[in-house]
Amino acid sequence: MKIAMMVDCHHPVRDGVVAAIDILREGLKERGHEVLLIAPDPGKDERIDGVHYIPAKTFGTFDGYFLPIFPSDSLFKLKEEDIDVINVHGFAFMAVRGIMSGKLLNKPVAITFHTPVWDFIGEYSPLDHELSLNVGWSYFRKIFKRADAVVAQMPSIAKELTDNNVKADIRVIPTGVDTATMRPGLDGTAIRERHGITDKKVMIHVGRLSPEKRIDVLMRAVACLDADTVLMIVGKGALDAELKALAAELGVADRVIFTGFVSDAELPLHYAAADAAVSTSPHEAQCLAIMDAMSCGLPVACPDGKAFIDFVRDGENGFMHDMTPEGCAAAIRKCLSADRSVKADARATAERYSISASLDAYVSLFEELAARGRR
Repeated sequence: MKIAMMVDCHHPVRDGVVAAIDILREGLKERGHEVLLIAPDPGKDERIDGVHYIPAKTFGTFDGYFLPIFPSDSLFKLKEEDIDVINVHGFAFMAVRGIMSGKLLNKPVAITFHTPVWDFIGEYSPLDHELSLNVGWSYFRKIFKRADAVVAQMPSIAKELTDNNVKADIRVIPTGVDTATMRPGLDGTAIRERHGITDKKVMIHVGRLSPEKRIDVLMRAVACLDADTVLMIVGKGALDAELKALAAELGVADRVIFTGFVSDAELPLHYAAADAAVSTSPHEAQCLAIMDAMSCGLPVACPDGKAFIDFVRDGENGFMHDMTPEGCAAAIRKCLSADRSVKADARATAERYSISASLDAYVSLFEELAARGRR
């Protein structure tokens, strides 16, 4: 098949959405499918071979993100390639372009939805929160209705869409976990030695340092924990300086390690250096970082809601918390004292979300849409 993937964001951005796009794209190519990736142009210094770029401008609120608002030749490229199906990743400009392109070329369009922005839309909109929410849901209903299928990564997200009157053919297909790379038994000693934490209990947080991740709750949870427990924050983002200042204010700066960006090669070793993984983000559509941690055999502490309720079973393969610092700290303590059965169950859970299973579902959907044609 020939599949066009039209994405709202791509490299140099490094986040869960881009990771999911890369996993799907490379997996489809390995199975012999042709994939045309269309992305906003980040500038000549950041371009990647094999990607078709659309002229874009920087998005001031999000460092590294670009808005493809200018005219482009993407429609001609899609027609020239004679693609079978369009798979949009995002809900903004590329979703509109994808829907319009599908209509003009009479090709089916599937939108993969990654981010439940309605949870925090008020933080980024100049409008009143309630008005922003109403406008947002009105837009989602209209754009998703025009797609031939909408992919939600978890059942809870699919339910949220239907509960808010989104009329669409909604399919649940999680992003695949690389269980071969993210695995138990790796040696994280070098990472512990690098940061001087060989004799500490280590919890790890992987992800962007942005407001919706609520890392401030995690920082306050650190203050509730014993002095021999340290937090390793892997990633970068707009809140880097603010979070470092908060750590100092709380008196835990010596127990919080900011690693910054970590390469794909070193990321599994950072998980291996940890005793547990934690999330304080109540807005996840799946949270690939937590699934990666579980694949490495780590107990996880996660908010009791959103996508986590679909795969974390409290007390069995991880522990839930109520998004308070005290509740988060309590879940972390349970992780740090968890027995082997919790770690084995975490790994077994991740194995059920393999890349192979995800690719099977996507290929089946694309073949169905191509055979059926536009609705």
